[in-house]
Amino acid sequence: MFLFSKKSSSEITSKIEQTVNQETVDWTSVFEICKLVSQNKSGAKEARKLLQKKMMDNNPRIQMTSLEIMNALIENDWRTMQAEVTAKSFGEDLCRLASSKSIDPAVMVKLAESLDGWIVRYQGVSKTEALVKAQEEIVKQATMPRRGIRQSLEQPEVNIREMIEVAKNSAQVLSQTLSFTDPTKEDISKNTLIQVRILCKM
Repeated sequence: MFLFSKKSSSEITSKIEQTVNQETVDWTSVFEICKLVSQNKSGAKEARKLLQKKMMDNNPRIQMTSLEIMNALIENDWRTMQAEVTAKSFGEDLCRLASSKSIDPAVMVKLAESLDGWIVRYQGVSKTEALVKAQEEIVKQATMPRRGIRQSLEQPEVNIREMIEVAKNSAQVLSQTLSFTDPTKEDISKNTLIQVRILCKM
């Protein structure tokens, strides 16, 4: 019988804090987080609560990395994350994030991309009302004139709908790449396809 480690619990928080505060996404660390969560009985809840908090941070980079980690956790073991992703409080916070007048356009796109994937993943096997509500809020915001962080710097207005489509395609490529990648045998951050994805986003 597999024994869950209590030590992993504090390691999850420590590793997430370390990862979200880096300048770029460290995929090796992300995979380590996935491993720690899978080894701890309450790991999924601990990770979700902390990532939920980080998604509400005012720093777009931290928000983006938090969404990336959550996506990786779901890709790694969607069943373990099911109750957490569909939790009412999680959906409510995402709805607040989507309706924020100061949300960075890139974060909005990443959130839309993530919600789309989560709803498709869990629809039919779990309640997704909270996620759908957050998604509807994004659609609502996308049809309204808004001045986010980038707009306040007088940059061209972002076409949210077009960016969402690009983000979805990018996510599919990344998902396929990760499914054939073993972090124990190679440096994930140096994977050719991942590097191409990063360059395309620059």
